[in-house]
Amino acid sequence: MSKQKNNPEEIEVGVSGNSAEETAKEKNSGNAKKLKYGSMSIITIALVIVIVIIINIMAGIMEKRTPLKLDLTADNRYELSDETIDFLRNDLDQDIDIIVTCKKEEFANIEYNTEAYYRIYAGMDVDVPYSMIPIILEKYQMYANQGKGKINVKYVDLQNDPKALASYEKYYSKTFSDRSIIIYSNERVRVIDTDTLGGMITFDQKSTSATPAFVFAGESVITSEIMNVVDAHPVRVALAATVNGETIYDPQLYENGMYSCYKGLKDELLSKNGYDVEEIDIATDELDTEKYDMVVIPMPYQDFDEKIINKLSDFLYNDENYGKDLLYIADLPSTNLTNIDEFLKDWSIEVAPQYIYDTGDNYFGNSETIVYARIADNEDYADIDVGSLPAAAYTSRLVNVLSRNNESIASAVIESYDTAVSRGFDEGSKPGSASAKPIAVVSKRQHQNKTDQFAVDESNVMVLGCGFMTDTKVLSQTKLYSNASMLLGVLNKMTGKEAAVIIPEKSLQQAVIAPTAKQTKTIRLITVYIIPAVIVILGLFVLLRRRNK
Repeated sequence: MSKQKNNPEEIEVGVSGNSAEETAKEKNSGNAKKLKYGSMSIITIALVIVIVIIINIMAGIMEKRTPLKLDLTADNRYELSDETIDFLRNDLDQDIDIIVTCKKEEFANIEYNTEAYYRIYAGMDVDVPYSMIPIILEKYQMYANQGKGKINVKYVDLQNDPKALASYEKYYSKTFSDRSIIIYSNERVRVIDTDTLGGMITFDQKSTSATPAFVFAGESVITSEIMNVVDAHPVRVALAATVNGETIYDPQLYENGMYSCYKGLKDELLSKNGYDVEEIDIATDELDTEKYDMVVIPMPYQDFDEKIINKLSDFLYNDENYGKDLLYIADLPSTNLTNIDEFLKDWSIEVAPQYIYDTGDNYFGNSETIVYARIADNEDYADIDVGSLPAAAYTSRLVNVLSRNNESIASAVIESYDTAVSRGFDEGSKPGSASAKPIAVVSKRQHQNKTDQFAVDESNVMVLGCGFMTDTKVLSQTKLYSNASMLLGVLNKMTGKEAAVIIPEKSLQQAVIAPTAKQTKTIRLITVYIIPAVIVILGLFVLLRRRNK
């Protein structure tokens, strides 16, 4: 049998097949796979980048309308009250500008300096979180944008940009200062000044702890000023601060270190709640009925002359148009104000030379002269809601309703409880019988409108027997006393002003674990920028590595 000689080329082809063709196919197949997986990697990375961008954009949009930030603090310090949220969502129908005249970081500096002061001079580590205020302002913006109105918050540095507030200056008669909050809407401006801003965090007067406790009163201030700036019909008040250049009230009694009654009346009760207040000299300034809606006479300890009395009567009479109001607050010790007494008697009201104290359990603390006060049974004022807390009336004068044959209709609006009695200032005077004693009386005079036979014009005189009811500390302690809501409710009813919202103070717990402003900024930097950047870098690394295989 003959043997066939093997061809080396045939043997090589037999082992590996069609080498040139298959090698080309394998190369093309490898390139296709690389192209396929490389394209998929690019598409995947692009999708991830797009998703991250979309999520951040959506989060930014939703943050303005929905609370994405969780307040995990025990005292819930970064959240607004239900009353404020309801107002912002349902009642605010105008656009508001809130301009803070300092950098946002300045609040962290205020916090640091305040805490350092307590640490150095009092030896105490306390939490005074002023850095919460910018976060609170963000919440105002967020909740307002869920309703009909909008709030825009911005920060300006007056040192570097002195003309930043030029567009608002023509609506404000004073000068804007650093560290204040300006609230603007429809050519009206309200300003929370530096002192008020600093007082947004203050001592908790009711705390008995050895370590100072603090409350946040800023929400009450901010909400009130927003309501004030959108009020279409503010009540314009002429507050009689002086008489012929002399203080109308006794400053030693009502404005010393212990009491701050005049300031409380002006700032806490009137200005803070939407009354446009202008201080006047009741003897030398005119009571222009075109300019003012109400006159306030705070605790006068000297009698008025006939010229002033006639000025008050003319203001209330208003050329037979009526429509004006007067608040008179009685001085505690002054009992010889003949002309003033006669003026009040003409309105069927008497400030008796007696004071009120309680013989039962209806008084505060250890002083029976700090009596509980409540809204009287009066059909015009019975619907005033003051909650479950009584008001505190410290050494109130007795205010009587007189039966006189005149046009005035007088009735008690604030009274003591049934266990109260009254007695004269003389040492030998005896108390009367126990009953509800009038602390505040409102007298009204009505007159048919000249042009509308179905309309009635009305002027009112309110007499409050207790100047101490307007003390700043008492008005601000809304969790202890109802003085603010009670007095404001009566004044709003009398003047026809839309009711304001009384926001309770928020107790701040010490040693709360909460991020500082710097920490919050760092968290935002990490979540919004660093994490997406890391994802992109990792994606590119994976792409390049796969392409090189």
